[in-house]
Amino acid sequence: MKLDRRIVISALASMIFLSLALRYPETEHELGVDSFFIHNLATNIANDGFAEWILNPLSMFGWYPLSYPSGGPFLLAASSDLGGTSIETTILFLSLAFGAMGVLASFVMAREFRDDDLFCLSVAFIYSFAPRFLAFTLWSASMRGLFMVLLPIFVWSVLRTHREPKPVNFGIVLGLFLLLASTHRLAALLAPGGTIDVLEPNGAFWQQPWLGSPTRPLTIVSEYRNRRHGVTPTLEELSVAAEGAGLAISRVRELVAEPGSTERGSAFAAEFPLWWFFELERRGGG
Repeated sequence: MKLDRRIVISALASMIFLSLALRYPETEHELGVDSFFIHNLATNIANDGFAEWILNPLSMFGWYPLSYPSGGPFLLAASSDLGGTSIETTILFLSLAFGAMGVLASFVMAREFRDDDLFCLSVAFIYSFAPRFLAFTLWSASMRGLFMVLLPIFVWSVLRTHREPKPVNFGIVLGLFLLLASTHRLAALLAPGGTIDVLEPNGAFWQQPWLGSPTRPLTIVSEYRNRRHGVTPTLEELSVAAEGAGLAISRVRELVAEPGSTERGSAFAAEFPLWWFFELERRGGG
C-alpha cells in the first residue's frame, strides 16, 4: 500500500521518538555483563591511545589468539574522545542512537523486499521494538545491539548486489561484512559441536591490589558479586551469558605467570590468576 510521503515520515519520526522514550534510563549505571567488559576495553584504548591486544590485523575481528572483536571498544573510545564525555555517558548516547538507527535500517531493508509503505513501516516497527533488540540497546555496551543495527543494512546490500551486480555494490557488501565481523564473533553461525576460545579477565583477582612481597604475595578481595568499582564479570555471570548465546563451557583454565619471578607484578600473577581461558562449544540443540 502506498502512503503519502508525509505520513511515512511522520510514522518513522514517531517510532524514533518512542524508541528514545523506551530507552530512557531507569538505573544510575549501564547494564549487562558484556557492557562492563567492553567498557573496560574502551577505557584502556582511551587511556593508552591504542589497543594492546591488536597484535595482527585479524585481532580486530577476534580471529587471532588472545584477541577480541574490537569494533565496539574503538567506537566507544573514539566517540568519548570526540564528544568529551565519559565512556559510560557515551554508551548511553550510542544506545539511544542504535535504537533510532534500528528503525531506519529495518525500513530501508524492507523497502528492498517490497515497495509497499505499509509493509516497510510494519517491518520497521516489529524489528526495532523486538524484545531482544530493546534488551541489547538499553544503556548497554554489548555489541549485539550494533550488530543488530548493521544486519538489516547488510541484508539490504546483499539484495541490492544481487539485483545490480556492480563492483561498488560488492565492495559495500564486503565492507559491511568486515564491519559486522568486528562487532561480534557471530556465535549463531557456529555449527553444532564447533568451539570458540575466549580470554576473559579473572573476575576475582583482576582488579585486586597487589600486596605482600614477591616471595609472599597476597591480596584483599573486598567485593565480588555486588560490585561498586569492579567491571569484570563473575564466573556465574559469564556462564549465564554463554548459555544465553546457545553455548556451553567445555573447558576452563586459569592462566598464571611463571613462578620464581622477583618482580612484584609477575610474582602476584604467578599466585593469583589474572585471566580465565574458556573453550565454548555450540550446543547441538541451540
